[in-house]
Amino acid sequence: MEGWKAFRSGNIEMAIYNLDRSISMKPDYVDAHYLLGQIYQFRAAQKNRLEVRNQGVVAAETLYVGKYKRGTEDLNLAVNHFQIVLQLQPKSADAMLDMATCFDNLGRKSDAEASYKKVFELSPNSDFARNAYNNLGLLYISQKKYKLARECYEKALAIDPTFIPARMNLEKIYNKK
Repeated sequence: MEGWKAFRSGNIEMAIYNLDRSISMKPDYVDAHYLLGQIYQFRAAQKNRLEVRNQGVVAAETLYVGKYKRGTEDLNLAVNHFQIVLQLQPKSADAMLDMATCFDNLGRKSDAEASYKKVFELSPNSDFARNAYNNLGLLYISQKKYKLARECYEKALAIDPTFIPARMNLEKIYNKK
């Protein structure tokens, strides 16, 4: 796939162009929609990271901003492509997780929460569920729902006891008490 090659070589615009062409020829090309969604999500993250760096933010806790200040157009495009993937493959836990993360960064907390929970249903004991529990815990922390966050981190660790991000997030909760 030319889009994948362009993306791997760092040519994001060419990747988008090639993937759009592929989709125009085959609208139900799931892999192209999924990769395009990931590219838009990546591009939004890059824009937000630049903003965070420009503001001089260095504390680890502040890197989870809960809502991207830049890149919302890219996040919305990513959501659109992940929704198409989910229409074509309703059991795609990876697309659901990516969409949940986009919702989260758009500030659409209820959509993010519902989508993270859907990941648990689709793939209960997978790395996708582990990551979704951790992300949902971060969402709950931003809402000061510490008990729910702790439960999410514990569930992530039940899936993978070696998962460092959930362990670190859980320790932060215990250290606050």
